[in-house]
Amino acid sequence: MTIELAALPEPWQLGVPFPKQADLTATLDVRHGTWRIAPAGRRRNPDAQEQP
Repeated sequence: MTIELAALPEPWQLGVPFPKQADLTATLDVRHGTWRIAPAGRRRNPDAQEQP
């Protein structure tokens, strides 16, 4: 599961549109029960092998 996160200058309120661009991406590694946080646009597949 992956969700996109955005920082707002004020607390979000009902009726206020969400930001159009995410600042961070949080990906749940279900197998290990952990979250991985990365800059938006850099989703990481936890099963992928690292590239040098």
